[in-house]
Amino acid sequence: MSQEKVERKKEQKLNMKKDVKQRKIKSRIAKILVAIVCVVALGWIVVSVDSRYTDYRIANHKTIKADISDLANFSLD
Repeated sequence: MSQEKVERKKEQKLNMKKDVKQRKIKSRIAKILVAIVCVVALGWIVVSVDSRYTDYRIANHKTIKADISDLANFSLD
């Protein structure tokens, strides 16, 4: 039984570098995917808020009309 344990430990030591490398790669991939999801979500929020604000501005836009014909005939006498 102890010889099996020793053999298993030797195998684990040999595979340790490979396992660590695989864990690092998986961790980096997970971080990249989380970053992509966050950027997409933030972009969606920005576009949504901008769209609503633009619609609000268009709906509540007020136009002021002025008659400036009197200013064209103005003279300083």
